[in-house]
Amino acid sequence: MGQTIFTTHFLCFYRAFYSAAVWIRLPLQGYEFRKSLRKAFSPQPAAFPRQGKVPASLNPEKEQLYRRYKASFPGILAPSLKDSLLDGEDLNIYNTYEVAVYDGSELVVLSFFDLGKNSAASIMGIYDPDYNRHSLGFFTMLMEIDFCMQRGMEFFYPGYVVPGYSRFDYKLRIGRAEDIEYFDLRTQGWQPYSGTRAFGCPLKKMENRLDDMQQFLIRNNFWSQKLYYPSLIPTCSASGTLLISTSRCSCSARPGSTPTVSSYRLRPPQRGLPTPALLPLR
Repeated sequence: MGQTIFTTHFLCFYRAFYSAAVWIRLPLQGYEFRKSLRKAFSPQPAAFPRQGKVPASLNPEKEQLYRRYKASFPGILAPSLKDSLLDGEDLNIYNTYEVAVYDGSELVVLSFFDLGKNSAASIMGIYDPDYNRHSLGFFTMLMEIDFCMQRGMEFFYPGYVVPGYSRFDYKLRIGRAEDIEYFDLRTQGWQPYSGTRAFGCPLKKMENRLDDMQQFLIRNNFWSQKLYYPSLIPTCSASGTLLISTSRCSCSARPGSTPTVSSYRLRPPQRGLPTPALLPLR
């Protein structure tokens, strides 16, 4: 977030883990809005005639909209719009554009996207909670795609989806399954999106391996417990996610004797950081 390029493969929402960050993109060559998207796209200009797609800028009006959006958001967000986009700095290292939609003179939705040489990436969208029923966040994403098509760009990157967690599924509405591609970790290449079964869930594989190890220990009279632990430096995104890793339990004992379990040695927390906790893996 901010001016940092990052990736992640595991997310945690409400103490449940997901193999996440299935990064997707939309190839724009030959792409057209299908009928349902044209219907979603066309009524909005009449309802909100004042719109704009221009290089991004910050001002008190936009910061006020961000505060309204932040107050209604269930997860963790940066303190201000400037912090979220620029890490509090004055210089933006990216070529960021914005889509702004007004109801009369009132700014009601705002989204940001970065332009590259032949592609664009949607960065964030905020809106007035009173306008939630209008699906303006999805509308501005369609405006971003339309802007990119008019510029002859090759790809549009809306971010990631999370199999099993529907909060981000709206991004899949931008195209049919055959239109959208996802980044395959196994092949390190882009493949046609065809549902969660195609992804080879890394988290499930890890849990299965841990289950196998735990059963091996039980058969050999070793006690064990599966645990997970937050990072010493928690990495939270705007959606309140936490990067995780699965802990290993080191056991040593002769067959038939009382097993000894190695203790977890955690460094003291750094100043201002929460103390990490070990929690059961569920």
